[in-house]
Order: sequence, then structure tokens, then C-alpha cells
Amino acid sequence: MSSTHSQPLKVTKFEAPQALKSAIYSFIIIGIITFVLGIFKNPERLWTSYLTSFYFFASLACGAMLFIAINYVTKAGWSVSIRRFPEAMASYFPVMLISSLVLILGFKFLYVDNQEFEDAQANGFQFDEGCLEIQLDELM
Repeated sequence: MSSTHSQPLKVTKFEAPQALKSAIYSFIIIGIITFVLGIFKNPERLWTSYLTSFYFFASLACGAMLFIAINYVTKAGWSVSIRRFPEAMASYFPVMLISSLVLILGFKFLYVDNQEFEDAQANGFQFDEGCLEIQLDELM
């Protein structure tokens, strides 16, 4: 008689250790504290840094979603083994929605010219198309 030396594979759900959970929560709290301090200390720098990081992570999520979509359309079989990584990266979309709502709060620090435009319109100044043309003499 032949015997097989196989054992059943038992896969359990991953449960993070308590030390890892504590570290993650402490980093979240530190991040919130530094965000609030940045709003009061140097809001221009904070919002430009926030916009840069938002754009970076949003680009990663969109690129991952494009990768998944192309693989589904072309019915690529080779990407099955690595599909979890782009799917995990694309799971940033709900966070991106909340992050974009936070980004709206910093709009006046990011786009200073917009505030001047709104102030001029509030005072009754009407812009015509000639105001928007770039004069070469002003640039040099």
C-alpha cells in the first residue's frame, strides 16, 4: 500500500498582534496632531504637502485600477497571481473620497489667485476676455 504524506491546509483569518495595532493607532494619532499643528503653524506648506501626497496616492490607485481593467478586458491569465496587489491599491478609492473632501478645506491656501478673483467680483469688477490674456511684456 502506498501512503500519502499530505496534510490538510488550514487557513485562518489574519489577526494583527496587539503591539501592531497599538503602533498603528499611535501613528494615526501622531499624524492627526501634526496635521492640526501644521494648520496653525504653516498652513500654506501643509496644504501643498497634502495636495502632493493626495495626488501621489490617487495616481497609484488609478493606475492599479487601470491595470486591473486592462487585465480583465484582455482576459489575461498570467496576472491572477499578482492581482491582489493592485486590488489592494485600488481599495484606496473610498479613502480618496474623504481625502478630497478634506482637500476642499485648503482650497484658499492652495489657489491664492482664486481668492483675489472672488474679491474683485464681490466688489463689482467685471472681467472681460482681455484681462485673461497673458502679456509677454509682463513675463519678462
